[in-house]
Amino acid sequence: MSQKGFSGAMFIFCLMLLTLALLIIGCGANSDEDENQPNTGITGRIYTNREYGFQISLPAELIGWSITDDTGGMTLVIMKGLSDPPSQPSANVVVEPLSVSLTSKEYLEANVVTLKSVIKDWKEESRQTIKIGGKDGYEIIYTGKIVGDVTFKWIQQFVVKGKYGYVITGADVAEKFVEDVFLKIMATFRFLP
Repeated sequence: MSQKGFSGAMFIFCLMLLTLALLIIGCGANSDEDENQPNTGITGRIYTNREYGFQISLPAELIGWSITDDTGGMTLVIMKGLSDPPSQPSANVVVEPLSVSLTSKEYLEANVVTLKSVIKDWKEESRQTIKIGGKDGYEIIYTGKIVGDVTFKWIQQFVVKGKYGYVITGADVAEKFVEDVFLKIMATFRFLP
């Protein structure tokens, strides 16, 4: 598979990964369609994006978590949990327009190549096929360093729908990483009809 079509998209993805890491240092799921949901934005603990056809929410039991729609020119929703510094667990969704047709597995593999090139001491802990919003996707858990000597841990889910790649990410400082929290958030992701 040619990596040529990914250079700009992968750069944006890496930039978002770095932003997520910097956010960490610095600092019930409702699946029913609601007519009051905005076209794109936050209502309560639910983020809806009708342009890219998805919704994700913060489960009610995650006290201290908040949603920020911080697009900065890209499709991104950030969810942050309160924690003692330097840890600040956060989750996000990035939607990437694809320049070529890819399967979810090809999309994951292309991203792993980029991750390995930008994350120092990158180490994959697990990889599995999963359903994401009813579609076949992949989940990967890995550790590494982006800034200084702090080891981070990430859980990411990758899925392709149509001409878009969706990446759902949860991250924290490795020793404070709580996988169950991120899985609860990720389980709320769904594609809109």
